[in-house]
Formats: sequence, structure tokens, C-alpha cells
Amino acid sequence: MSRLINGVMHYTSKEMEEKYGDSQAMWSHYARKGKIPAVKWIDDNWYFNPEEVEKAAIIANMYAGRVNEQQTV
Repeated sequence: MSRLINGVMHYTSKEMEEKYGDSQAMWSHYARKGKIPAVKWIDDNWYFNPEEVEKAAIIANMYAGRVNEQQTV
């Protein structure tokens, strides 16, 4: 069940699975490891701000294609 936290709608790992794919367990895993920004609320569910998740994905994707690039001088 989503919650309004600090004026922004946050979604549980189950709702993130339904909206963005992957599994509920993986969303919780990413949150525990700090790979995706999340808030742990009183009921022990992880809550994700979709805007923060999107920003984290954009930053990660900026570096993903640069692994095999060579610098030319």
C-alpha cells in the first residue's frame, strides 16, 4: 500500500514490481544494499520514491556504456 511521505507518493516493493518490473524480493534487496534510495517505514516495508529511483537509474546508466571506451589524446 503506497504512502504519502513528505508530500511525495512512495510505493512498496510489491507496487514497484508491478509498475517497473523485476521481483519484489529484488526491489527489497536493492533497498537493503543501498543501491536504490528507499525509506523503511514503521510496518517494516520498503517505500520507494519513483523520482529518486529514476534519478538513480539515470546516473547509473550514464556510466554503464563507458566501460570499454578508450581515451584519445
